[in-house]
Order: sequence, then C-alpha cells, then structure tokens
Amino acid sequence: MRKALIATTSLLGATLLSGCVIVVGDDDAKLHYGAETRHDGYLVLDRNGDFSRIGGDIDLRGQLGGDLNLVSGDVTTDDLQVGGGVSIAAGDVDFSGRVAEDVSIAGGDVNFTAIGEEDVDIAAGDLFVSGRVGRDGSFAAGEMLIEAAIGRDLNAHADHMIIRSTVDGEVELVAAKEIRRRRRDDPEHGLIIMGGDFREGGDVCGITIEFEPGASIGAPMTVWAESQPNLSGVRGSSNISYIPRDGVDCDELIEG
Repeated sequence: MRKALIATTSLLGATLLSGCVIVVGDDDAKLHYGAETRHDGYLVLDRNGDFSRIGGDIDLRGQLGGDLNLVSGDVTTDDLQVGGGVSIAAGDVDFSGRVAEDVSIAGGDVNFTAIGEEDVDIAAGDLFVSGRVGRDGSFAAGEMLIEAAIGRDLNAHADHMIIRSTVDGEVELVAAKEIRRRRRDDPEHGLIIMGGDFREGGDVCGITIEFEPGASIGAPMTVWAESQPNLSGVRGSSNISYIPRDGVDCDELIEG
C-alpha cells in the first residue's frame, strides 16, 4: 500500500509540474487574520481557516488556523504554524514548523523537521524526521533516518533505516520485508541501526540489526535477523530475544 502511494505521488508530482495552479481556500474575510503576502519567495499565510492548493511548487511561512491540504510539485515550509492537520502529496517536501493535528505526507525526498502534536504518517523515497511526534509515528521509505521523539508507537518500514529516537510506546521496525537474493551482498539491504531509548520494546525484523552503544531497551523486544546482533553496551539487553530469520518474510514472523 505505501509503495503504491509513493509511486502514485511521484507520478502526480511530475504531472502537476507542467500544469496550472489552482488555489482553493475559504474566502470569508472573518476567517482571515490578514491578507497573504510574499517575502523572500515564500507565501506568508495569516489566516484562521483552511488553505488548499493543487499544482506547482509552493513555499510557505506564517500561521494557519485550519487545515493545510496540498497536491503540488515541491513543498517547502519555514516554521509554518498549523492549527489543524496537514495533508501533502508532492514531489520533494521540506517541512519545518508545528502541526496541532494529524500529519499525512507522501513525497519523494521528505524532510520533516517539525513538531507534530498528534499522529504523523509519511511515505517517501528518502526520509529524514526530527523534532517530535506527539502520538504514533508511521513511516515507509526506501531509506530513512528517524531522530524524532515519538510519544506513542513507532511503525517503520524501509529497505534500510537508522532509528535514533526516544520511543515511549512499542516499535515495529521492518527492513527488507522480503529478502532479495540478488541483493544479499549489499551490506545496507535489510540493515536496521538502533540507537536511543525504546521504552516499551516491540518487534524488529531485518537482515542485519545493529544496536549502538548506549541504546536502551526498557521492555521485551523480539529481533529477527540473519545473524545475532552485538549487544555490548546496550542497556536492558536482557530484554532482547534473538530469533534467526532464516530467509523468512517478516510478514510471517510479526503478527499484525
């Protein structure tokens, strides 16, 4: 599902780049703090309602009381304050700021360096996330680096990933769900690197699992991999149960 969403988004973004721009939003003057202006190439929002755009690239700053909905080329935000939720389907996305409600982003290269107060769901080719996720974080990408604090559960799927986070809930981490024999000699295929604090344990399935020194496991965690991970320097290493993967798909090992 997420892979299909990424492919659809890439095609959509390429199509939109050649088209016109349609802006859809509330026209009720009572919902506006003030008119939008432009500064340094950014559209500066100052409104209490929603803002929607279809088509073209867009750079945003300012504040928005309602929801942000974009289907566009590339998207860049600079400390954008959103009082509602965010839904973006675009090419490349570079989002900084704060979002009070749920975040849903699908794009090519996505950098989310922001505070999402509720759930954050991102599908991308390459993904970087920092800042804070207030509730659940759900991420799917080819490659990902997650450094955000996660307030509840973390669900991440990628070909390879680095997770350096404090996760208050459980984790489900999957790299190389299906082992591709032609890529067995690629050291990054199916690699999961874990650093940070994983307070409620969870399930981890990859080809190679590495724990960084100082990583902390606060509750039972099951690790499926092709070789046993080195647990030296890991706090709470007794909570980790290693099971050889033996080439089995992760879907058969982790119960949904």
